[in-house]
Amino acid sequence: MLDEESSRGDRRDVAAVAQRDAGAQATGALLARAFVRDPVLCHAEPDGARRAGWMVLLYGTFVRYARAVGGVETVEGKAAALWLENETQPPFWRGLLHGSLRVFFALGWRASWRCMRHEAWCAARVRALGLKRYGYVWFLGVDPVAQRHGLGRRALGAALAAMRARRHEVCLLKTESRSNVDYYRALGFDLIDEAVVPATSIRYWLFRRQLG
Repeated sequence: MLDEESSRGDRRDVAAVAQRDAGAQATGALLARAFVRDPVLCHAEPDGARRAGWMVLLYGTFVRYARAVGGVETVEGKAAALWLENETQPPFWRGLLHGSLRVFFALGWRASWRCMRHEAWCAARVRALGLKRYGYVWFLGVDPVAQRHGLGRRALGAALAAMRARRHEVCLLKTESRSNVDYYRALGFDLIDEAVVPATSIRYWLFRRQLG
């Protein structure tokens, strides 16, 4: 009897893991569609066909990492916000534990290096603020076929609520798309930094919003 109950428990655990993996894959595919023209990724790999070959893997890995160290908020399977606590990107060793090595091999060393140099420079700008505790919106994306229906706003709102629940008083986020600047301002974010990243010549904007 005990063996049978243990076996049922094991099957439930396996099913739960499979369901989480499927969810991560689906959200990764959603974000891959949302960021198909992301300036940093286009710089890292100008060939669109090659880029398309690894974007679902990239964002699926990001989803799994955000679940472990922050949160993943989705709306109707068409919008997603990934957020982190007190960091803007995975530290090296923690990233390895969550699949970054597989991502590195999929992207290739050149594309990976270009991405890492850009993100490291932006992360240093955030560290210079001296904040000890903050929530960071890592990615906010909406499926292109579902944009302009308020889904991104809802996903972001869910992320902000989750940050407040964990007693964060500040939210940060960045964008490399000029079209997003007015959008985030309209949502109550203040622009606190703007610069051209030396390694990529891509302009970035850093925003802050009080959560209290």
